[in-house]
Parts: sequence; C-alpha cells; structure tokens
Amino acid sequence: MRHSEDYVGLAGVTPFKRWSAVLCAVITLVVSSCQLALADPVDEAIALLPPHERPLWSGLDVRDYAGAVPADMGTLLAANPLDERRWLPGAGAAYRILYATPDQHGRPALSTGAVHLPHGSPLDGGFRLIAYGHGTVGLGDQCTPSARTPDPDTGAYLASWLAAGYALVITDYQGLGTPGVHPYLHGMTEANSIVHAVRALDQMALPISRDWALVGHSQGGHAALHTARFASDIDAGVAARLLGTVAIAPGVHVERLLPLVRPELPAVAPPGIVVYALLIAAGMRETYPELPIEEILTPRGQQLVDYALFQCTRAVRDAVTGLQPRDILARAPAEIPGIQDLVSEYLAVPATGYRGPLLIVQGLPDLAVPAPLTLGFAAELASNGEQFDLVVHPAADHLTVLRETRREVAEFVADLWAN
Repeated sequence: MRHSEDYVGLAGVTPFKRWSAVLCAVITLVVSSCQLALADPVDEAIALLPPHERPLWSGLDVRDYAGAVPADMGTLLAANPLDERRWLPGAGAAYRILYATPDQHGRPALSTGAVHLPHGSPLDGGFRLIAYGHGTVGLGDQCTPSARTPDPDTGAYLASWLAAGYALVITDYQGLGTPGVHPYLHGMTEANSIVHAVRALDQMALPISRDWALVGHSQGGHAALHTARFASDIDAGVAARLLGTVAIAPGVHVERLLPLVRPELPAVAPPGIVVYALLIAAGMRETYPELPIEEILTPRGQQLVDYALFQCTRAVRDAVTGLQPRDILARAPAEIPGIQDLVSEYLAVPATGYRGPLLIVQGLPDLAVPAPLTLGFAAELASNGEQFDLVVHPAADHLTVLRETRREVAEFVADLWAN
C-alpha cells in the first residue's frame, strides 16, 4: 500500500495512480454522502439555527455521556462557569451543572441545569434561593435552557428575580441535553429533576440560603405542583427546606381532555395545543413501549412525533400549522382500552396532599393553558380542603401573565421568608 502523499494530485501521475486517485475520490464522496444521510438529527437542526440561537454547552456537552451515574440521586457530577453569552441580565455569576436524577422508569439518569447569582453581597445566610421550573421548549437537545437564551418574556421575568436579590437554580429536566428522551409533562420526572437540582446545589460552595422557594410556569407550573406534592417522598431533607410554591399557568387536568380528541374534530385548536399533544405522545411512547401509537396516529402523525423528538417548539409548530386533526389522528385515542389510565398516570396532577403555602396564578385569555382547566383544578383543591391562594388576571395571556402578576407573586415569595 502506498503512502497517501502519492495521491495528492492527478497531474503528472501514472495511469495507475490516476485511477487509484479517482477511485479514492469516489469512495470519499460516497462515504461523505452516507455520513450526511446518517447525521444526527439534532446536529442537523442546530445547523439550521441562526448562530446566536445555537446552544452553548459551557464546556459541559453531555448529550452522549457514557460515564457511570451514581445511585445516590442528587449527586453533583460537574459544575462549570456558564458561558457569559448565556447569563441572565443582572447575574453576577453563573454556572452550568450536571447531576444525577432518575428517568421516568426510575433508572439512574442525568440532568443539567443553570445557577445564576445576583450582583451584590448576600444577606446573612446567603442569597434567597428560587428553584424555577421552565415552560415548554421542545424535546431536542438543542432546546436545553441552560444552553440557550430564553424567550424575551421569560428572560425578563427571571432577570427581575435577580434584580430583587434572589439566586436561581433552573433545571433543564432529565433528557434535555442529556441521554434519553425527555418525558414531557411526566410529573415525577420533573419533580425529581427539581429536587435533585437543589440537592446538587448543596454541594457547591456558593453564598445561597438552604431554604428555597419554588416557582414554575406552564410545564414548569405542572412540575412545581408535582414537586410540592412529592418532594418529601423524593428527598425529605430538601423538602423540609421548601418554604412554598408558585404554579403559574400550570398544565393541569390535561388528561381530562382525552375523550374530546377525535379525528373528526374541526381544526379549531391553536397550533400550540397540537404541539403539546405531539410532545406528550413522544413522551408516552418512550414511557409505555406497549402503547399502540400506530393505531392512534396516521403515518403523518407518527412522522410528526418522530420529528418532534429532535426539534424545539417553534419548528414543531411550523410543521403542524394548517393541518387538520384527521391528518394526525387515525382514531380517537379514548377507544384504545386502558389508555385513559395510562394518560392519567403520566399527566395527572394530584389534588390532595400539599404541604406549605401554595399560590396558583392564571390568565383568563390564555390559549396555551386554558383557564377553565386551571380553575377546575383549583375548585378540586378547594373541595378537598387544600389551602392555597389564587390569582386570576383578566387580561394576561400565557406569557404576559409573568409580567402582569409579578407583584402578587413577588409579595407571596417575600412573605415565605418573613413568616
């Protein structure tokens, strides 16, 4: 076999060398084509993003992590300075963390997250800590919040907490930016990710209070309620330090919509609702392999679920805009025996057993999380004797509710440390 330098160019070489070079060139083109065809869908999606929207991993790209995962959940595995291009406005320091937390099957897995500290000197006992549950971003690893810049409404909201002197720990949730499929709206996985992020923070020498408050919006509101309900089952020590919870536009009573989902429905649902349904389908398919998804979805619907696994919400919304329910649904899901039980097990938020102060916030014209679902859940809590506060804004939508109810939420959180 000749050395590769014999084949640098075609000019002035023997016929044998020339044809060998041509053959090598052809093989190279074929191999390159195969590599392109087999390229990672997430990498392809990243390549299509504008440069400023591409993820920055802060030296902690763990999408293909192959190391051992400790059995002690909440163990901190790494903490890197967060790339300054991903700092929230008003942050004085920020870190990207990697820690152990279980997946939806109870197996040891991983989550990443971000920690943001405010400017200035901490109070005695450290900066007051808020664990924040983020809203829906999609399932692709490139959507990982700690690697992306948040949308303007969320970014401004989080920055307002820093300006008020609070530190933030924001889990990415298991499966976003880490191996495995993120089980979207699987309550216990979300709750584990939040509780174990707080426990991981205990292992960092940061000027942060041990007591903490919990705030979540949209998917994060769903996560916050599950965390408030089950934190003591996950880690009693961390739960004992939870002062109270705020759930803003939480995804509740979603499982009760299943009987209404039918192919013959008119196309009246906003595209965002269809996106949520596809993300739930992807998460449930991963959680319950026995679920006959091919009986529920058309071939187009199944393709959309596959597509959603590697995309952020905007791309999925674009893909479903203009489609009719019959384009996606082959039959009514409720016709599948036992599916309502699975959907409830996966999605349902308990309406009993809460401890500590709880605030629920909802905007009336919200189309992403319709107000009747949240208000119905609140009525169920009340009928069960649960203690909570409720703020309903008459004009706030799914995103502006963050800004429009900022004062009420801030007062509620401040009172948690005052009492």
